[in-house]
Amino acid sequence: MTKEGLRGIGKEFKGVLKKMGGVLTGNENRKLEGESEIVEGDNLKDYADQRENIEKGKDKPGNPSNM
Repeated sequence: MTKEGLRGIGKEFKGVLKKMGGVLTGNENRKLEGESEIVEGDNLKDYADQRENIEKGKDKPGNPSNM
């Protein structure tokens, strides 16, 4: 896994923690921030997968599950 992929996993995990904190405290703003970070982390992971697939010469590099 590349640096972008690891950063994506970290961002996603941080988002889950923020979202859980928002749910537990009733803070809607924190919950939305967490959801946003989850999506951003997922996008970073997809980007890393696509980039890795391009470097490997895959036929369909846009498919993140094409490992």
